[in-house]
Amino acid sequence: MASEFLALQPKTVVLVSTSAADLKGYPTGLWLEELAAPYYIFKNAGFEVVITSTEGGAIPIDGGSLAGDYFTAETKKFMHDGEAFAALTHSVRISAIDWESANVEAIFTCGGHGVEVDFVHNDTLKRAIETLYNANKIVASVCHGPVCLAQCNKANGEPLVKGLVTTGFSNSEERGVGLTEKCAWLIEDKFKELGAIYEAGGDWTSNVKVAGNLITGQNPQSAVEAAHAVVSALATPRVLVAPVKMALKPKTIVLVSTNASYIKDHPTGLWMEEMAAPYYIFKDAGFEVVIASTRGGPVPIDGGSLVGDYMTAEAKKFCHDGEAFAALSHSVRLSAIDWESENVKAIVTCGGHGVESDFVQNDVLKRAIETMYTANKIVASVCHGPVCLAQCKKANGEPLVKGLVTTGFSNSEERGTGLTEKCAWLIEDKFKELGAIYEAGGDWSSNVKVAGNLITGQNPQSSVELANAVVSALK
Repeated sequence: MASEFLALQPKTVVLVSTSAADLKGYPTGLWLEELAAPYYIFKNAGFEVVITSTEGGAIPIDGGSLAGDYFTAETKKFMHDGEAFAALTHSVRISAIDWESANVEAIFTCGGHGVEVDFVHNDTLKRAIETLYNANKIVASVCHGPVCLAQCNKANGEPLVKGLVTTGFSNSEERGVGLTEKCAWLIEDKFKELGAIYEAGGDWTSNVKVAGNLITGQNPQSAVEAAHAVVSALATPRVLVAPVKMALKPKTIVLVSTNASYIKDHPTGLWMEEMAAPYYIFKDAGFEVVIASTRGGPVPIDGGSLVGDYMTAEAKKFCHDGEAFAALSHSVRLSAIDWESENVKAIVTCGGHGVESDFVQNDVLKRAIETMYTANKIVASVCHGPVCLAQCKKANGEPLVKGLVTTGFSNSEERGTGLTEKCAWLIEDKFKELGAIYEAGGDWSSNVKVAGNLITGQNPQSSVELANAVVSALK
């Protein structure tokens, strides 16, 4: 919800730091020069500066950046600047920034080996960068900071760095510090693999590349030049591109699927029945149906849902329905839905173990559910789908499920699948912990609970009953 975002002043540049203090046994953190120098350059140029990190709160500093020649004039000044250091020790969580705000002019991701832990596979940071880049705002990154760019895509789905002249901490420099084997990936190798035009300068000398609205710097020595390049870019008139939202028809219900093909090392995806049955029930009741997923595009299907009794009549029909299966193969990205639209009547989150990977700690999905629930619209969730509800809150700040009669995949059923240890959390345990009145039915038998505008179903067998409950609630 909007109230959860930090109030931002006009002309804001957001600095992003790691929150990780350890890289596979190696003590690390933020390389302070890469935040301190940009901080003062942006301040002196008249910009508001917000210091953020992946987790928020105190930011660990790599001790190496506070010693010898690495302890530069800017870092010394920063360490003795009460206002600046307070902002570092009380950093804003990146999920608290409204990246679509007109007040955000640029994002600048700082390095330090800590980013090899929490900048990679970070969906919140990925969405932040893609939102700004695709809006033609400035995305800048220095030293190890560019590691996060490898997971990002342009609006057309291509890797963000593809075809762009870029740089970042070089293979030679990584060998020099002796941490090659500890890195998630080497920036130089990864960028080349993704089709970027990677250009290294001399080791430990400033090297900055500007490719449209993407600015990258090679190492700590590049921090000053990269920050000045950002200021120059922001002084150049640019045509900003508004975030694209899907045009929605009246009486729309949005079905939300996972995009994850694995939970840890177990192959999974969407459980087909939980999408197929609601899809036809909603269609037959006269609703428009939009199939969305966390990242958009093809939705992986759990093979187990396509065999034996699990391959229900609805699932068979769906797999042979050209229009339906095309919608699943070209699902809409979750962030492309305007959840405040009057045309959206309900959100239904489908299950399959994939949701244990990408429905948890998913800020876009969290805001979607909270927006709908607070507007007294229907929020429904089946089987593992309710895992996403555990992160959501009511308007008063209480857990969304607190005090409500709910259900979801039970502990007993999870033990039956043998995947208890792979789940982010067990729905039954988590809901009880949050103060919900969790009620399980018999294993593998339909069980649906309606608590105001929240509707939950226990397992795949609950899909039909849940969808009918949604239709009844919308009458």
